[in-house]
Amino acid sequence: MNFKIGDKVRIVKFPDEDIVGLIGKVTEIARNPMFACDVKLVSDPNWICSMHSHEIEPLIKVGQQLLFSFME
Repeated sequence: MNFKIGDKVRIVKFPDEDIVGLIGKVTEIARNPMFACDVKLVSDPNWICSMHSHEIEPLIKVGQQLLFSFME
């Protein structure tokens, strides 16, 4: 999945179990093809980590227009 800077995401998989389930914000798109993006936690702005695409999922807001594959 492609993420954009400013997207809010939920962390669904991480070695540190305390981080799983927290909300983060995409701060930078990774230049390294191994990672999807850099994520900064909303609750702790000092915590920044490069994340794989399978470790995060987009946080969908109520009433938000969803983007389906045929819309791209």
